[in-house]
Amino acid sequence: MADMSSLVDPSCREHVILLYDSDDERNEVAINYINEGIRKGQLAVYASVNASDKMFMSKISSKIVGYDDNVNNGNLLILSLKPFYERALNGDLEPFKDFKALLEEIVNERIAAGKSGEVIVVADCADNLSRNEKFDECVYVERWWQETHLEWQKNNQKITVICPHPNSVLNKHSHKERISRQHSLTITALAR
Repeated sequence: MADMSSLVDPSCREHVILLYDSDDERNEVAINYINEGIRKGQLAVYASVNASDKMFMSKISSKIVGYDDNVNNGNLLILSLKPFYERALNGDLEPFKDFKALLEEIVNERIAAGKSGEVIVVADCADNLSRNEKFDECVYVERWWQETHLEWQKNNQKITVICPHPNSVLNKHSHKERISRQHSLTITALAR
């Protein structure tokens, strides 16, 4: 189980690298961020390479508070990053640009409807790239996220992006510093 004290406030407006040691730990922390964002009235976005895997999503959705209601009410957006991952392998980040435009449109609609413009995004495309030792592609994706995040900050948009990464893989291949530099904040999920 992840130590909740290792979590940052989901409204911190940072681009966070979350270093984890196990899939269960990563999933628990991701769910905690999603639930906390929903609790605070934020738009929670779970953008995962595994979002199209029904068995995986069944496990995740059962732990997200009011999953169906929050999806139906526009408080929770689930996005499959599998096509993003496949295109990132070829250096094509066009789908990310489309996602950025969609997210900004949704935020503007939420604000117009009197809802919070704050967003928490948990995105694991770069996580899957690093897991599969595609480090150059991972850095490319994380650099895009960081540049996008800086643009959002400049425009006073309240969007926090959480990017999980496997601690053991990054340490084993000496890529932790290279990938961490693409983020504004580094945290480690601690096992209880």
